[in-house]
Amino acid sequence: MTKKWKRADYNTYERILRDESLPEDPISRQLAEHSWRYRQRTGPEHASNHARALRDVALGVVAPTSIAFTLWILEDAAHRGIRRLYFLSRDGQITFHVARLLTEALRRDIDLRYLYASRQSWHRAIDEESINGWISDDVVAGVTTLADIAGRVGISGAELKDLLNGVPPETVAVSPDRGNTGALDALIGNPLFVERQRGLSFEHRTRLDRYFAQEGLYDEVPSGLVDLGWRGTLHETLCRHLGQRLHPPLQGYFFGLTRFQTRYSDCRRGFAFDECRGVPFPSSGPRRDLYVAMETFFAADHGTVVDFRDVNGAVEPQLEATWAPRVVSWGLPIVRDAVMDLASDLSLRSVTRHNIVTTTVPLKALREAFWNRPGRAEAKAWGAFPWDAGQGIETAITPLAESYSIHDCLQALKRPSIRKRLVFWTEGALRMTPAPLRWLLLAGSRMRRWMRPLGRVGATLGFRPKANT
Repeated sequence: MTKKWKRADYNTYERILRDESLPEDPISRQLAEHSWRYRQRTGPEHASNHARALRDVALGVVAPTSIAFTLWILEDAAHRGIRRLYFLSRDGQITFHVARLLTEALRRDIDLRYLYASRQSWHRAIDEESINGWISDDVVAGVTTLADIAGRVGISGAELKDLLNGVPPETVAVSPDRGNTGALDALIGNPLFVERQRGLSFEHRTRLDRYFAQEGLYDEVPSGLVDLGWRGTLHETLCRHLGQRLHPPLQGYFFGLTRFQTRYSDCRRGFAFDECRGVPFPSSGPRRDLYVAMETFFAADHGTVVDFRDVNGAVEPQLEATWAPRVVSWGLPIVRDAVMDLASDLSLRSVTRHNIVTTTVPLKALREAFWNRPGRAEAKAWGAFPWDAGQGIETAITPLAESYSIHDCLQALKRPSIRKRLVFWTEGALRMTPAPLRWLLLAGSRMRRWMRPLGRVGATLGFRPKANT
């Protein structure tokens, strides 16, 4: 009788874990039961609405996702004889902590290490081959300036003035309509800029090379690299660097991999999807939504790596400082505590590298339930997540979602989408918005879609709006 009552008291995510799991799935039903027990222990009287919403999604979505992904990595690494795993910051931090718990439970003898990395700190040091590619990543039209671009390779504002021949450093790299990239192209093609960038690249490479040696990347130990995804550019950059030193490439483990041309495709695997191996993207929705959701779930408690520096004979990362207090204030410790509690309480006797893949079925249902059909409290709590859309020292922190306003309802008649920013949780924002405003917003968006074909028909028949006189 008690067991039936507990099952009836399961929340949405626990029911999905129980009902959507396959018979050979070794952990999903365990996770449902452990999640329920954790919620009963903490109880609603011990937390605010915000904290409960963070806790419930952490237990029901984040923990199953990170635990299943980590088990898959550990089982495959054992099968391949890998003796050391490097977890890339920042997306690999929670996986690293979960792996430390699970290796003890599995009694695996494997060296786990946390490796500091970022596109900016690595690429500018060892990826001259594609300098013009990564340097212009994440350029926000009308916002990112030439000084921002120069800062990505370590050129200061004072130096930049001498290279620009009178062009102000605060000039935007790309015009607001993205139709004019002239300023960016002129900077990247400037011979003085290229020469200075190469000189700085040598300095950065020397220091980064010492960091890699310090962390054992040049040891003769079969090793793997863990990252979230999605193209695996840092894995490729590191493997290319190791190849120049006559070291074999590292086995790459990713939550998901998109189709991407790389010479290292034979030594990388994706868990939830791997388009290079014919495992399709697991959603009919926009790719960016899955990427944003996963990067939110796997958030780290420290800022991005801006650079590396020498400290008392060792090489240490220089971290962006404003992120950590923001994400801690949001409630990351609540999420981490829930995930680690579930990871420490599992029975792993029946886990194999084959049956762990069956967990991707309920995991997909969990992500879609949260992202597409959140509760109001969940939308408010997770919508407050401080998303950082910047690169390196360029912080651009905005909430993941926010309630729509009357102004947004009016703009819905003009804009092709109700998505307010490139990274924006639309379903969460709708759930936070009061019902009358939500109705107006969606009605305005539908009206715009209806008016477009009518406008095209009118244009075909020769109707034109009258000019103002």
